[in-house]
Amino acid sequence: MYLKSYFFLVIFLGFYGIGDSVATAIDSSSNCPGISVYVDSKSSKNLALVCDGAEKALAFFQSHEIEIKRPIRIKLHAAGINKYPAHIGLYSSKKDQIDLLSLEQAKLLCARLRPFSMPMNESLYLSFVAHEVAHAIADQNLQKRPSSLIVHEYLAYVTQFATMDLQPQTEILQHYNLEPFQGMENMSLTYYKLNPSAFGVKVFLHYQSLPNQSLFVQGLLSGLIKPEAHDLE
Repeated sequence: MYLKSYFFLVIFLGFYGIGDSVATAIDSSSNCPGISVYVDSKSSKNLALVCDGAEKALAFFQSHEIEIKRPIRIKLHAAGINKYPAHIGLYSSKKDQIDLLSLEQAKLLCARLRPFSMPMNESLYLSFVAHEVAHAIADQNLQKRPSSLIVHEYLAYVTQFATMDLQPQTEILQHYNLEPFQGMENMSLTYYKLNPSAFGVKVFLHYQSLPNQSLFVQGLLSGLIKPEAHDLE
């Protein structure tokens, strides 16, 4: 599958099945010590990495008084994700499941085209785990349906950057050297689809500039704060 480099990052991360959530039963108990998450993996190293990333995402939401409401299932793939070969991970609200590449598979996928122009390593991988878990936690707490893709991606990217190790976070922000979005009215699906990495940087800078970050995050989830662009699916 050939993809031009400036379009490739559009599908490094994914969220699909926007709409009414349909929870599916999880017949396995949580195997992450700090969060109600079941990771479908036979590798203890991969399990530890994914649990770490998931716990970071939950800690971010808890800092804004938002909790996980039901267990999250993460299916780890040692090869590409079926039907989504260029994705590192994606969350489906209809399946209530995250599909995620293992670290080694993510390294292979990102060897040619680097996400955020950074080499894939454990630190960056954890941020991608946090991004997808953020989609799941946000979906559990959204009070308005259908949901907004911009709201989903705002929360996922903010979680990804807020939980990222300081060194890669600083390098990425310096590399892009962008100004923050001034408000929700400036955030559009067009910008997100053309350059999702830049979108992620700009929403994180917007989040950093807020005088009351918790109030804003809670407003996004309640529907009191919403983008002007029509992005409901």
